[in-house]
Amino acid sequence: MQSYPSSWLRLALLCLALMIGCLGVSAVLVINQGAKQSFAQQEQALFPLVGYQLVATSTTILSKTDYAHVRRLGVIEAVALSSISTILFDAQHHPLTEQPVNITGFDSLAVLNYLATQRVEGKLTPRQAEQSELRVELAKRSQTRAFVNPHLYAQLQAGNILTTAQGQSLPQLQQVNLATMGYDIVMDITLFARKFGPTPISEIYLMGDITPQRLGDIRRLLPAHLRILALPGPEQNAGMSASFHLNLLAMALLMFVVCLFIVMNACQLLIMQRLPMLKVLRQLGISRLTILGGQLIELLLLACLSAVVGVYLGVALALYLAPGIQATLESLYRVSVGFSEVSYLSLYVQVLLLSTVGITLAALLPVKQLNQALSHADNTSPSGRLWFARLAWLTVVLAAIALWCSQTILVSFLTIALLILAGCFALIACYPYILNRVGVLLPDRWPLVHWSVQHSLWLSGRSKIACCAFFIALMSNIGMNLMVDSFRQATHDWLNQRLTANYYLYQSDEQDVPATIKRLQLDIEVVQRFEQTAQYAGLPIQVHSHPSAAVFLGALKTQIKLPQAGAIYGAGQGAYVNQQFALRHEITLGQSLTVPLAAQERVFQVVGVTYDYGNPYGQILLPPQVFPADSKRANVLALYGSDQQIGVLHQALEQQGFPPKKQLYSARQLLDLSMATFERTFIITDSLNLVTLLVAATSLACGIIVLMQDTRPQLTLLRAMGVSRRMLQGLSLGQFLLLCLIALAFAIPFGILLGWLLINLVNKQAFYWTYPLHISVSQIAVVSALSLALVSVIILLPLLSANNRPLIKDIRWLN
Repeated sequence: MQSYPSSWLRLALLCLALMIGCLGVSAVLVINQGAKQSFAQQEQALFPLVGYQLVATSTTILSKTDYAHVRRLGVIEAVALSSISTILFDAQHHPLTEQPVNITGFDSLAVLNYLATQRVEGKLTPRQAEQSELRVELAKRSQTRAFVNPHLYAQLQAGNILTTAQGQSLPQLQQVNLATMGYDIVMDITLFARKFGPTPISEIYLMGDITPQRLGDIRRLLPAHLRILALPGPEQNAGMSASFHLNLLAMALLMFVVCLFIVMNACQLLIMQRLPMLKVLRQLGISRLTILGGQLIELLLLACLSAVVGVYLGVALALYLAPGIQATLESLYRVSVGFSEVSYLSLYVQVLLLSTVGITLAALLPVKQLNQALSHADNTSPSGRLWFARLAWLTVVLAAIALWCSQTILVSFLTIALLILAGCFALIACYPYILNRVGVLLPDRWPLVHWSVQHSLWLSGRSKIACCAFFIALMSNIGMNLMVDSFRQATHDWLNQRLTANYYLYQSDEQDVPATIKRLQLDIEVVQRFEQTAQYAGLPIQVHSHPSAAVFLGALKTQIKLPQAGAIYGAGQGAYVNQQFALRHEITLGQSLTVPLAAQERVFQVVGVTYDYGNPYGQILLPPQVFPADSKRANVLALYGSDQQIGVLHQALEQQGFPPKKQLYSARQLLDLSMATFERTFIITDSLNLVTLLVAATSLACGIIVLMQDTRPQLTLLRAMGVSRRMLQGLSLGQFLLLCLIALAFAIPFGILLGWLLINLVNKQAFYWTYPLHISVSQIAVVSALSLALVSVIILLPLLSANNRPLIKDIRWLN
């Protein structure tokens, strides 16, 4: 501890790297745990264990008569819902929400009767009984109040008067701490009808843990035009979010591993500074094992202290990010996530174990070098490049085998890890060959440059870890940037091809824009798709209509299609499916597909597979003529008309009290809004890339500080021979930049391969859709130039400091 005052910078660097790594891991563990608890507790709002839904076969519009008939048949599990979606305003008509909020009315009497029956029969578990008490109290109060989760309650400033876009006032709101309230406002269906007028039944759910026998009884009781549709349960939703959890955890572990590079270099700096003292201790008779054990114990104690601070800051970061994470998960998975209950002890034990393993691995190389120094071993042994070449080929073969066998995301990440290792081994093995070749090509009249290149060969053997860190940072930057840039280009082309109409209107449930256009006799063609939700292989799918005219079929961006796709589709015998549906269910081109449509099942031929970026559901596109005329229509209308005609419609919407600025968009506006949302979504990728480069450059700078001590005699001799300080600084900078350029040359092909794996392996397995890889030379050039500029600045700082000492001081140090 007496050496701490003189080595505070190295200790601070080591502890800071550990704290940052622990902070990232603990924050992600807290976020994942909160999300998983919410999924584990997931139920359908106020309804216990909703796993099934009643849908109409003859038409997608359910009626109140259907619900009353089902209840009279003895299906006590049935509960009806009515819902609208609207933006909420305050008393001054200022919008309080950017996105529409779902307002749902439910039959509270049906819920009360079902819970009472279950309690009497003793069919509720203790947790369900506790939850049912809360639901009973809420159902009793539902005649006068509406319920929201605390997050939405705070956003709405619920103490004020709230109105819909049509000026209808909301009842008094009450906070409900249920995990699955989501972004909804829930109230009794009678209160809903009193506030918003008569609305059709949206859904009929079946409550409770329904046994297969009871499910069969319900099917026999149902009238012919109603059928049961299974809903995705909590396990399926958790499976849908598995990639979210896995990506967060992988990102945190990557940050932890990168921080270990700094830990490794900081350990080298500490040991280098203490080496004279440790040699004295060795000469006094203290064993090497005792000295090495003392260094490791010190590192473990520092890891314990750093883990405490890292865990505390990680939990604080998770709580700070909680509102944004809640909004993201609510929009994606319709659950509310809380992070209030955190087990600090359990979290600390997990992070400490990870830190112990990490710092032990990071200290292996410095401790090995210390052991060699204390035993007077020769550190100038051959680099073993033949072994690195063999390891590179071995990891390439293993990566190819893993790629061939990859069926899960974990195996895909293993493939990527093997690819990164193969790149590192190949880089280390090829450094001597490339540097020797460069030395041969240089003219003899440049002796200092010859020395610089030969010295680079020596540096490559001493800075393997730092060079590998820089290679990994460059490779990940190039791969991630190519992936994002390809997604950006694919999304822009896809939207530009799909948006064929002049304007698009997002109407609410209370609007009938086609009737308004007809009443005003506007010369506007309206295209409104049919849509329904069906089930295929136990999973929900979307069945939508798509016009069969050539202009509309040309708007579909297809991956593959039959030569006669348009003719078969126009004849009402073909169907287009999206990538998600084709990959999830292994659908092939030309295959016959049975589609549940209206009151019967029809068979269509798959004529094409379309790109459908971002859609979590499988989708089937059918010609409009195969849908019944009374099928449910989408709320998005494509409008074909002149700007003058659209302007008249805009004024009519304003007079009806609807906000046209939030409903009516031109094709260009939609494209710009979509791309702006894309850029905001991936801005974190740019930040992570910059952080990765900074960490890698810092690791390289730490390695330079260590190596400058070893090269000090040679540099002092060159200065004594008359070589200027600036020349030595330039030669030293050139040596490291030459190593970085070689690493860049290796990182570009490996980065391109990484981008391909992320798109065609990880993205495909996580989301069941892919997009073409767009190799942008300008993007690679920008990343390369930025990386070299950043590393040059960081490398130059320790070089200037090391070569700025007076010559006489270095000569005295040699003596």
